[in-house]
Amino acid sequence: MDDLFMEDVCPGDSGYETVLASLADANSELGEDAHSFLSKGRQVRPEEEGARGLNLKTDAVFVTYSRSQIEDPEDFHRGLVKALSSHLPKDKATGGSGTMQVFGCKELHEDGCPHYHVVIYFEPSVDWKDCRSYFYVTRNESDAEVVDTTAVHVKPRRRSDRTFLEKTQEYCEKGGVVFGERIDVEKGSRSRKAVWRNAVDASTAEEAETIIRRDAPKEYVVHHSSIQSFLHSFHRHRPARAHVHSFRVGKWNATGKMQKWRSANFPLKAGGRPTCLLLVGPAHCGKTEWSMSWGTPARLEGGWDLQELMRPGISHIVLNDIRWKSKEWEYLRQIVGCQEVATLSGKYMRQRTVRLGKPVIWTCNEDLSPLEDKELMKYLKQCGATIVKLRTRQKLYKLDVDVKEEEATE
Repeated sequence: MDDLFMEDVCPGDSGYETVLASLADANSELGEDAHSFLSKGRQVRPEEEGARGLNLKTDAVFVTYSRSQIEDPEDFHRGLVKALSSHLPKDKATGGSGTMQVFGCKELHEDGCPHYHVVIYFEPSVDWKDCRSYFYVTRNESDAEVVDTTAVHVKPRRRSDRTFLEKTQEYCEKGGVVFGERIDVEKGSRSRKAVWRNAVDASTAEEAETIIRRDAPKEYVVHHSSIQSFLHSFHRHRPARAHVHSFRVGKWNATGKMQKWRSANFPLKAGGRPTCLLLVGPAHCGKTEWSMSWGTPARLEGGWDLQELMRPGISHIVLNDIRWKSKEWEYLRQIVGCQEVATLSGKYMRQRTVRLGKPVIWTCNEDLSPLEDKELMKYLKQCGATIVKLRTRQKLYKLDVDVKEEEATE
């Protein structure tokens, strides 16, 4: 196979001029002339005075090593992995080090001297400054580690080049001895698609925005208006869903007042108005889990979230440990008063008239209890709210295993 990327480098020259001269008449098998192909890449030049460093910001590179003295492709493969591993970026998703995949081939010059072509895919992408030495593979010579060759050419994948992995790997497969595992040609483009899939699957607009800003910063700036439009309508077509408990409940131990309130609001009698249940009690007693144990509730955890209230198919609203004295809860009276219609606003959303008319369960621990607020308590009672204060060690549930043990002893 013609050596399109790197020719013999004389011991006395830098390797750069020789490469350009040898490429002048070659035709690249990647669909463009060889000189153009090389000029679009970056040349890692030997350690000579005035040699410029290499900066890379990419997820894939095609590297050619000329005049190597490593005969065994597997030895070269191991040396390359060793050289790059210590420089891999941190993977934010896992918290560990990033990964790389290597696929390459060994070819021989006319004089029998080996050279290597290597395709490398990084996950996550690398952002390296002055990184030419990162690609230097070492070999053992007289019980000492020495750089195998400094005649190294690095061509990074451009962001718009979706065929890079396919073309470069096809080139490696056309001749020589292949090593490593072939890289999925959808790598990179699939990762970019995953960003948007993760954003769409996010549970809140805030989470979706965080994903886009972190994983697609360029798109976040260039297409800011479109992304904001997406965030504004984030929950528009996302229906409410039944809650899945994190533990197996064997039996609920709701109080008589709680059961009476539920019977009065589910189903609501014709012409009736839903009411609020204020449930104050110790932590981990099952207040919120009981409140979420039927229907398809909307859940507001701590802060205000109008988008959550606008999901279609909501059966009731659960407010859990909300900081009701903060400014963001300026609409608290409309919510706990179970008003049929309210004019509300929220993050990413302009003020709008929203149809509510749903029963509300407000659960809280003692530290966030509104029981001492005379004005608010007066309003709740005027709206027909039911108020329940649980005892210190009172539990609203029994685990499935406890119920089975009780049945076995009877």
